[in-house]
Amino acid sequence: MTTASPSVQSALETMTKADRQLRKRNARARRWSAIYLGACIFALIGLILLFGTVLNNMFGVVVKTYAVPPSQLSPNQALENLSEAELGAILSDYFSKQNRGIQRARVLVRDNLLGKNIDPARLSGEPISSLFAGRDYPPEVAELKFSELTVPQLIQLLESSISQSQLYQMVVKDVLQPRIPQSWTLLEGIFNWNRIETEAQAKYPGEAIMWHSWFSWAFVSSELTSDPSTTGLRMAIVGTVYILILTVLISIPLGIGAAIYLEEYAKHSRFTALLETVIRNLAGVPSIIYGMLGLALFVRALGDDAGITNGRVFGITDTNGRTILSASLTMSLLILPVIIINSQEAIRAVPASLREASYGIGATRWQTVWRTVLPAGLPGILTGVILSLARAVGETAPLLVVGGLTFLTVDPNSIFSKFSVIPIQIFSWTSEPNPQFKNVAAAAIITLLGILLTLNAAAIILRQRYSKKLRGA
Repeated sequence: MTTASPSVQSALETMTKADRQLRKRNARARRWSAIYLGACIFALIGLILLFGTVLNNMFGVVVKTYAVPPSQLSPNQALENLSEAELGAILSDYFSKQNRGIQRARVLVRDNLLGKNIDPARLSGEPISSLFAGRDYPPEVAELKFSELTVPQLIQLLESSISQSQLYQMVVKDVLQPRIPQSWTLLEGIFNWNRIETEAQAKYPGEAIMWHSWFSWAFVSSELTSDPSTTGLRMAIVGTVYILILTVLISIPLGIGAAIYLEEYAKHSRFTALLETVIRNLAGVPSIIYGMLGLALFVRALGDDAGITNGRVFGITDTNGRTILSASLTMSLLILPVIIINSQEAIRAVPASLREASYGIGATRWQTVWRTVLPAGLPGILTGVILSLARAVGETAPLLVVGGLTFLTVDPNSIFSKFSVIPIQIFSWTSEPNPQFKNVAAAAIITLLGILLTLNAAAIILRQRYSKKLRGA
């Protein structure tokens, strides 16, 4: 029997040791892989629970009651299928019988045809031919003043100027007056239908029990009310859109401009290093601190004192500093550091060879930045900008501090208007004692998530599109 030489034995021992180490490393890699997979599964479960909870509250079973049953108004045909004249006749008959019916009819005409902000002096002093110039109206009321119109004449103005669906919504809101006294979640409806039916019939005999979605077009397009069965999100959506657009106009030029200066023009010194450190620290400051800064600077100093953000310097006297402009400036401060940092990273990632090639053909520094660096860094810049805006859309604390309202009944119509936004409305509804407001808040959450998903999808699509263009170039 031959014995292996010492060199062979040493090699075998080394291979055995290496094999054991390899198995250990592979086992460690599998453990970490399992941990990473577990983290992904945990995040996915959390996301599913979040969406499941929201959807469980947004859909469900309700008891719906009416002040006037629909069958009483139209026994032979569904109300939504009636013509404008038939719906107008229902409104006219109902308002004529009410003590303050004519006042309500005037409010409907004013709000839907003339605007809530119309000058009261015009409303009381000018004839219909002047108030409704360019609109259709019955000839016999041309010389009458608004206060002289009867209920049938007011309803005729509505019939001639708005659609059948709008008239139907008026009938539903003012005549039918639907109410939801009790509701159950989706899971309760699926698993406990018999119990719900028995309980509802005992409490509300003869009333309709039905499946109901709290999210609908009527919810998105209706004004805010104190009743969860009729309230809407329109004012908050309009305020969110106003603030988002104005924030884009303010923050994008400043953020990208600052990033270009720091990366392409500023000399590397202690000052620029300090400046970049400050910017990175500002990105981590709690949002409510920005709200306090916005309150002191934009609401009080530039608003109540200087008259800029409240519009006083432009002749507007009916607002204070708690306006859309103040909110947008505050949101711009909040996301500006994030935009600067993301834009810097995108510009820094542009290959130096592109700059050198541009300089080589005689381009100036500005031409190089504008025609070479920015187009090459645009995918990363756009991604950072849109994700920053998505953060701004979901903020509540800073907007509450600078004056966001929890109950607003008039649509914002300028940058100097009072405002509400979707997160503030969600916060307000979840604080209400009426349990139906939790269902309404769930519908508002879905609306907000839809906006956020749209912004995130836009970031992905734009990044891919510009990346393809650059690769094609």
